[in-house]
This record gives sequence, structure tokens and C-alpha cells, in this order.
Amino acid sequence: MKQFLFLVIILQLISCKKDKDVQPVKHIEVDITYELQSDNENICINQLIANINGHKNIVIPFSAKFNLKIHLQGDFNNDGALDILLEHRKGCHSTGINEGYLKHTGSSYFMMTFDGKQFYQTKEVGNEWDGIVIETKNDTLNFTIDTKQAPFYRKSERFTCNDKQEVYKLDGYKLKRMSLDSIVALKALKEITSDVQNQNPSYAEIWEHIDFDFDGDGNVDRLEAYYDEYRKGFEFLSFTFSYNEREYTGAKVETNNLTINRAGVLKTKTNGVNDIVVNCDQIYKWNGINKFVNEDEEYSKNTPSTYRVFAENGLIIRDTPGGEPIGKFDYGEEITIYEKTDIEMSVEEEEYVTIDGYWYVTEFLDVNNNKKYGFVFSGYIVDLENLSIFSRWNDIGISMTQISFYIHGQCIYTFPTKIINKNEVELIWSPDGDCVFDAGFYDDFGIKNVPEVGKPFAKYTLNSEILTVTYYYPEWAKKYSEEYAFGFYESYKPNYPMLIDY
Repeated sequence: MKQFLFLVIILQLISCKKDKDVQPVKHIEVDITYELQSDNENICINQLIANINGHKNIVIPFSAKFNLKIHLQGDFNNDGALDILLEHRKGCHSTGINEGYLKHTGSSYFMMTFDGKQFYQTKEVGNEWDGIVIETKNDTLNFTIDTKQAPFYRKSERFTCNDKQEVYKLDGYKLKRMSLDSIVALKALKEITSDVQNQNPSYAEIWEHIDFDFDGDGNVDRLEAYYDEYRKGFEFLSFTFSYNEREYTGAKVETNNLTINRAGVLKTKTNGVNDIVVNCDQIYKWNGINKFVNEDEEYSKNTPSTYRVFAENGLIIRDTPGGEPIGKFDYGEEITIYEKTDIEMSVEEEEYVTIDGYWYVTEFLDVNNNKKYGFVFSGYIVDLENLSIFSRWNDIGISMTQISFYIHGQCIYTFPTKIINKNEVELIWSPDGDCVFDAGFYDDFGIKNVPEVGKPFAKYTLNSEILTVTYYYPEWAKKYSEEYAFGFYESYKPNYPMLIDY
């Protein structure tokens, strides 16, 4: 009875405090769990409830008007009490529990901790659209969070270069920043931005340009950009030497369909031609032949790469691009690529399905075991350097921020990723669906031990080129696979077409 009265007194004194003037961590013994409760009147608002030794306590009420998602639970400050990582979603469009969340105004993140007497809410950090990186480093959990002015899939009305990336860890009851990286706009001699185009009629064909003597020959050259009203930015760049003299020597700027808000001329030169800056700090350099290429993606012809053939009927080797067959590689064979040409090729795999790629130079042995060179189509090979645990595996995809279940074309569920090391990650059970039906992830099938939101559900391990899985709720995973079309398998193979090096 005395213990019960003591607990009641403690719970009456419980309050939620921001992370300032926080007391040092002391080890406590407490049974605590967390859950979210939805507001029936507003699906974009929920409250956080903590169950302390069986007693419910509202930690964040409906009146705070938070749209919360649990990302991770654990004792991150080693005080004996469960801590929780929460996402505060600033945008919501949903009319039902199984409908997806539209991250159109960004999300911030914070943690809730408990010291035995009161809760502490750390400061909210970040403005993120694409999830956060949760990673174990030196036995400490680190959170890499971005602050971005615009979503990764849509550009803002005005061009900005204020994005930053911060790494935090829980230090006692506070978030401690471990590092900060900021984007700085490189100074351009001349530039064009997409800002001036925002008042134009929709889908108008608009071109902006920079006239500048890029190669120093006394003639004016022209960098042109096509503006796309829908994307609120430039869709692509083209370049012409000696524009005023009408000597149209066309050149490419390989931006790979990047939405461009700014393009400018830099003072620096490569191969006698001024470099180009795209957006804030991406530099494109003249390759001396026919195009500008990203300085981070320049390819050395003297450095061969190892690729894997995934054409089921084998891959034909030809004497020239599109020429006569001179050999063949088998399915699954490792081959060496020496050069990536600019010669494009398309193959109609089946009706409405086209595979695009380029012709690559490779090495092979002829019937007399002599070493020779030929050309292969890149649409049926994959660069093994691009094959990591953060790849597409059959009907699942793993990134540094989330693990996606591709149930079918109208149903995708995502879960937070916790990175253990470069070859191991954990899936944190916190289903977030964009699906036309209920995928059944909250069914218990009459089983006692079921997945808990915010806690690890499975560990994925990369062994050579096979992804193996250890399930922490094996009985539930097996039952789900029996009841639903989507299954939890013990191993996965790479989804090679998703890894094509275009």
C-alpha cells in the first residue's frame, strides 16, 4: 500500500521539461512503454502516452497539435528507462489509417526521456522530407538529420542555398550536436536562376541563357537552360561554342535529369574551358571532347570496372556498337568494362517495356583463347561496385533512411532503417503505408509475441551478393507470409535491373 501511494505521488509530480538545466543521468528501475493515441476528430493530430509501471500518463496531449510518428525506442542514455525518438510531421493529408503521409512541409525530430520523476523533451531539430539516418557508431546511436528548404522531389518557389546536415546523439537528457555540414553557394561570374520565371504562364516554352567566352578564343559561347513550369526549375542545360558566329558546335551538360534552380560560370577552368556551377555547389567540367561532366562522376578510361551479366539468355559481344556478334557472356558471369561510350541504345524487352543504355567496351577470350575487345549493351549488366546492402533486393529496397516493401504498384510500405555497419542493418517496426488497402501489418493472428512499434523487427545481412534475414518475431513473420501475398523470406537476391549503370 505504501509503495502504491508513493507511485501515485510521483506520477502527480510528473511533468514534461525541455532540455535545458537537465540533471545528470542516474540509473533507475522502471517499467515504461510508449504508445500514440489518435484524435478521432483530426487524423493529423495524436498524443503520446507513457505507461509507467502500468499507469497511463499523457506526455504530449492533443492540445499540442502534434502529428507524431514513433521511429525508435530504447535506452539510449543507459539510465534504465526507455527513451523514444519521435518525428513531428508538419504536413498531413489523410482520411483513413492506411493512407500515406504527404511530407510537404518537412519534419522535425526530438526525443523523450524519463528520469524516474519527470519527462524531458529535447529540442526539435531538422526540417527533413526524406527521413533520417539512424546509425550505431562506437556503441553510440547517432542521428543524421537534414534541414532543407525544399523537398527532395519538389523545388521551392525561390532558389536557396541554406541546407545543412547535422549529426546528433543523446547525451544524458539532451541532444548533443556532433557535427555540422552546410551547403555554400559557389560564386559565379555570371549566372541564371529560375526565380524570375515563376510569374510566367504554365507550361510555356521558356529558355534562359548565359553569353560568355568560355574557351577564351574571343568569340561568345552560350549556355542555355530550358525552364519547366511544373518542376519550378530548369529541366536541362545545353552548350554551344562560338554562338554569335553561328558555328554550332553542340555540347552536352550531363546533369542526369536533375532539376536545376541555378546555373553559372565559374572562374576556374578545365581543359581550357570555364567550369559550370549547377545549383549551389555542383561543379561540371569540360572533358576536352564533347561534354561537361560532374567532377564527382568523372570516369577514367584507364580504370576498368567489374560488372555482372544478368541477361537470362546471355549477353552478345559485338565487333562495333550494334555490329556483328563475335562472342557471348553467360548469365551471372563477371566481366570487365574498360570504357563507357556515349553511343546510346534501346531494346524493347516486351510491349511497353523498353530498356535504355549505352555501348561499353569489354574484354573477352575468343575460341583460340586469345584476349580481344568488343562492345556490349549496358542494359543487361550491373556495376558490382554499386551493389551494397543499400540496394534493391527483389521486392524490398534498403536505403540509409528507410526499408521499403514493394507489395505491388499501388501499395508500398516503408520502415525506418537502423544501420549497424556497412553490411548489416535493422528494420525498425513502424509501418508507413501508401497503399490502396490494409496490408495487415497490425494483425496479431492470435500470437502473443507480435512486432512492437519503434523496436527492431529484423536484421538484414549482406553475404557476398545474397541478403540474408534474421527475424526477431519469426512466428508472426511466418504466419503473415501464409496469410498474405507478400512474404517475409530468409534471403533475397539483387534486383539487377534496378542497378543498371546508365
